[in-house]
Amino acid sequence: MTNTPLSPEERLARLEGVYEHLATQADIARLEGKISELEAALKAELYKGLNRNLYITIGAVAAAVTLVKYLP
Repeated sequence: MTNTPLSPEERLARLEGVYEHLATQADIARLEGKISELEAALKAELYKGLNRNLYITIGAVAAAVTLVKYLP
């Protein structure tokens, strides 16, 4: 079996078959947009959780300070 050089069309066909699974720039841009949306949603949820925990902590401290007044 001899190795004959491939024509440019054959080489291109092989390359297209190999690179079929790679993402295009449009795919990457779409994913970057989704990641940005998810990041914003995650930050919002995190801040809600932190604020809720802060209010709970402040309330617990206020209740403890109020109860300390009634200790002998």
